[in-house]
Amino acid sequence: MTPGVHRLLEKYFGRMAGNERLPDPLMRWVTCRSAMLSRLEVPETLVIRKHGTQLAIKMFPDHHRIVLLLEEEPWTVKRQAIPGMGLSARESEILGWVAEGK
Repeated sequence: MTPGVHRLLEKYFGRMAGNERLPDPLMRWVTCRSAMLSRLEVPETLVIRKHGTQLAIKMFPDHHRIVLLLEEEPWTVKRQAIPGMGLSARESEILGWVAEGK
């Protein structure tokens, strides 16, 4: 596990005891989903949102082991989702601007 991965896991899962072990909630997810992994066309993805960012953890099979890819990015409300919130056109427009930080 690289130092960057260790930092991300601590940010989203809390303090970790060592560099070699996954946090318990992530280990349970990997264990539960790994049985289905060989039957899927797309990787399994776990998304965790915290403090305005999100961590996407993608699980890929690699021969007889599992590889996890971690991607962190800002988390914002997507403009496409706003009209379905029951707001007026003007309220949706303003919320869209606020979501974009304006």
